[in-house]
Amino acid sequence: MFSAESSVVKSLANSRIRVLAMKLHLPFLPLDFIKRNSLMAQFEANTDPCQIWLLQSAPGYGKSLTLAQWFYQKKQQKQKVAWLTLDPKENDPLRFVTYLACAINSADASLANAALKALESDVSAQDVFQLLMNELTELDDTLYLALEDIHHLYQSEILELLEQLLTYTPKKLRLYITSRKQMLLPCARLLAQNKLKLLDENQLKFSQQETSNWLFKQLHENSQTSIVNKAQELSQGWVAGLMLLQKVQPDLNALDLQGDESILLDYFSQEWHSQLDEDEIRICGQLAIIGSASPEYLDVAFEQTNSHDIIKRLLTKHVYVSSNVSHSGWVELHKMLQVTLHEKSNREYQEAVYHRACNWLFDQGKHFRAVEMALKITDKQQAANILELCAENLIEEQGVAQLLSWKQQLPIEVMTNSPKLIIVFSWALVFAQQYDEAERLMLQIDRFFVPSQPLLNNEMSGQLFAIRAYIARSRGNIDNAIALCKQALEKLPLSNYAARTITFLNLSNIYMTLDKIILARDYNRQSFESARSAGSMPLELIAIHEQARIEQVKGNLMLAQKLVDQGLSLSARLKNRDHITAYGRLLIYKGYLCWLNNKVVEAEQYLLEGLQVSERCHDVYLIMGYVVLSNLKRHSNQLEEAYDHLAYAEAKCQSWSVPSFIYQPWLTTIRINLLIDQGKLESASRHLKKMYALIDNNPYALSPEHFPALRGLLDVFYVRAKSIGGFHKDALNLLEKKLANSGPSQQGFGLIFIYLMRALLRFQLGNEDEAIQDFRKAVEMSEHENCIMPFIEYSSGMGALYQHLPMNLKEKPFVQGILKHIDLSKVEGPNQAFAQARSVIS
Repeated sequence: MFSAESSVVKSLANSRIRVLAMKLHLPFLPLDFIKRNSLMAQFEANTDPCQIWLLQSAPGYGKSLTLAQWFYQKKQQKQKVAWLTLDPKENDPLRFVTYLACAINSADASLANAALKALESDVSAQDVFQLLMNELTELDDTLYLALEDIHHLYQSEILELLEQLLTYTPKKLRLYITSRKQMLLPCARLLAQNKLKLLDENQLKFSQQETSNWLFKQLHENSQTSIVNKAQELSQGWVAGLMLLQKVQPDLNALDLQGDESILLDYFSQEWHSQLDEDEIRICGQLAIIGSASPEYLDVAFEQTNSHDIIKRLLTKHVYVSSNVSHSGWVELHKMLQVTLHEKSNREYQEAVYHRACNWLFDQGKHFRAVEMALKITDKQQAANILELCAENLIEEQGVAQLLSWKQQLPIEVMTNSPKLIIVFSWALVFAQQYDEAERLMLQIDRFFVPSQPLLNNEMSGQLFAIRAYIARSRGNIDNAIALCKQALEKLPLSNYAARTITFLNLSNIYMTLDKIILARDYNRQSFESARSAGSMPLELIAIHEQARIEQVKGNLMLAQKLVDQGLSLSARLKNRDHITAYGRLLIYKGYLCWLNNKVVEAEQYLLEGLQVSERCHDVYLIMGYVVLSNLKRHSNQLEEAYDHLAYAEAKCQSWSVPSFIYQPWLTTIRINLLIDQGKLESASRHLKKMYALIDNNPYALSPEHFPALRGLLDVFYVRAKSIGGFHKDALNLLEKKLANSGPSQQGFGLIFIYLMRALLRFQLGNEDEAIQDFRKAVEMSEHENCIMPFIEYSSGMGALYQHLPMNLKEKPFVQGILKHIDLSKVEGPNQAFAQARSVIS
């Protein structure tokens, strides 16, 4: 047998064979290891149908540590686990089967003994392997076997053995393989049979949350969302990339790359450059210049041939060139490699490349990409010409971030020389809530009105009316907004579905503000029909979101949930949904609805995903997400984090030049509730007084887009403050007044809060029978929709009320569900004084 190559050896109990022990050990998990729980869930969910897992990616994506976490979990569950780390020396067949047998024996000393005994005799590797296969086939318990770094194996006889193992995998064997390169074995049939599951860079990369967790372990504090976003943007979830970034910028608070950092250059020289030939390096350099590309695109842009074969080789090598997940057949470099490779070559040469690239993209109908490429050319007129052709699609997708970026790159004289560009950029500014700038830009269109072109005049007028209606609605000028919407619909041709759909949505939102739910539903239906008839999925999703909001306000939470789920399911048809405004709103609203059902973990997950999309899309709807996140933190008594979420939303709106009247009412109202939690009643009362004064000046100042019930929240917090301050009768009087003057919207969701709060106040004032009657009404309205959050919101100190409930009410499944989620014995909490003992009431 071969001799020990190190002093660290393993002597097997029943054999004279000695092997390197370290090759059979699971890797140690470092102290700053980030648990890959989502991948663990995938392993767990697919254990039965899938017998083989292949983790195949470039270095640094955490393949080995991910498997190690999974194997440690299995060891804790008393499962049999075997680990074998491979290196080039295992290309000796006898050595390979020796280590394989030893690894299996290390999992259970009763296993592989026949194979080990045969190894001490003069037998072939194939015979030993067959003994192992026979024994594994007879296993009663599951064995988890990891083969790490299988890319080192290339010897033909060993590849034949591996192919047998993959093709005839014993029933009780679960095989996990890691590789830095595409395996030299055919896997297509196994994938088709669902016997093998492949995880590549796209599945192994860190999620946004995992990047945030990694930053926390490095900085020992929660990072601002902007830092997490920047780290995720540069690293693209590449774990080794995060470590390299930390070496480049140790404090991680000012992340930026120039491309000439020696740390990056050294890393890519060793792990990337040394793996490639000249043609492959050339193609990577070209990708660094023009970004994501297909082989045909590269051939045209750089006047060459055979890019297809070279790209195919690059993909098999896993050298930081990966498939574009949203564009089939296209590839792209990792962001950090692209920055490193991008050279300031001859400007004339680059311009020629950009021209050819732009023309090809335009001919292929890829207008957005063509605009991006044209903007790299010195003469911006070509970009403006292409932009005119895709303006309608950009309005449809509400591609605000994209349009604002292009607006910064286009000279003002080019932009104002086209009525279409004036309109499309006015829409972009309106969607970004930059109303003053939008109005200034619209003034530039007057000179394009020509008496001899009435149809063009009508369309331009209709667009201007629609834009100004949107502005009027946001500023609270409701009557003016309605008149402008109607003028817009009269002028806009039926073919202009984008502007018409947005106008219908605006009217629906207006009538939501006015509590005219029937009209709101009617205009929402028209917006949906307009979007559906035009085949516009993004606008259709916006209409679904608005319909869900209407149903939620009416108290139909289950229907709202169903609509949101339908919208999210439809969004899967969009290739670029992570850049679509409607998708971000649906995710955030899904999180909000989960919160109402007290599904806290799900709520946070949806909110964080939605906030990523909204921030990417420059959508002010992110306020909604951070408000709900703030409430999640508040409910777990993390008030500092609750304030932080509101502060970040405020800072983001300020950085986007959003007028304060758009976001301050939201944030001030939510901060009032936090002040009440902290017992700062005087400060809360001052803010309440200011907010009510704001309403006196403008009745719709507290009806921002997407959340018209803000006035109702203010009243809820007023009641809380009055009750905690001991003014229970004042609080009760406000509730009585709200019930007497309630509009249509109060017939649903808002009414649950009113009845629940009045039940608590009446109980405190000694009116127990009336209190129980109100509580029963709140339960009846909530149980069908499983709207549990209001009861949890006012849980602290409610023990006495629950003790007085009639048995038939207390034993209702919904009430029992409430009791499972709250601890009524606790006296502390933000609502302690709200439900304090009656003895303190005068």
